[in-house]
Amino acid sequence: MSYGVKATVENELNMNSNNTVGLPTQIGALTSGVYLGNVHNVLLYNTIVDSQPVTLYTSDGFLVKVNNVNVTKFNSNEVDFFTSIDAKQNYIYNVPQPIHPYDVCMKGYADGLAQKCHLGLIPSLSRNTDKSGYVVTASSEHASTYSAFKAFRAGNTEWTTNGVTSNFWIKIKCLQAVRVWKFVLTGRRNDS
Repeated sequence: MSYGVKATVENELNMNSNNTVGLPTQIGALTSGVYLGNVHNVLLYNTIVDSQPVTLYTSDGFLVKVNNVNVTKFNSNEVDFFTSIDAKQNYIYNVPQPIHPYDVCMKGYADGLAQKCHLGLIPSLSRNTDKSGYVVTASSEHASTYSAFKAFRAGNTEWTTNGVTSNFWIKIKCLQAVRVWKFVLTGRRNDS
């Protein structure tokens, strides 16, 4: 069962002293609605269940304008913003992995990306497991005088193997994922 009122307004619409239009109290209807032009564009409110939001049904989307300037448009499968978005210190959750260069991404995704450093990523180290967080390992070390970290230390220091002349290696573990795009190798600093 539904109740409705049909009226034709030819001049002015005089509202009551509360300046309201619609059905402020339930009179037996399951929903209250205001149709906007046709039956496909309507504001509806469910009067049976408390604390339900007002629902806007529209066939062609919903456009918000301020001072005759487009601000937001709600379409069937996306929301368009014509101005900046200010989250007011609130979080934005559940953003999918980016596909296109212009897609937004979450912090966790960005933190995992390799970064290109033009200034020299590795500081001057003082031990193989340095307090800065870098960890240096090598296939062998000749002695503590020639520890692996000394390949990454400023000044007249060097790393040498323990007599190994082929298939030797040195490795440094960085604080974050990086793509090595440039490095410098030099020979021993003395002739011994």
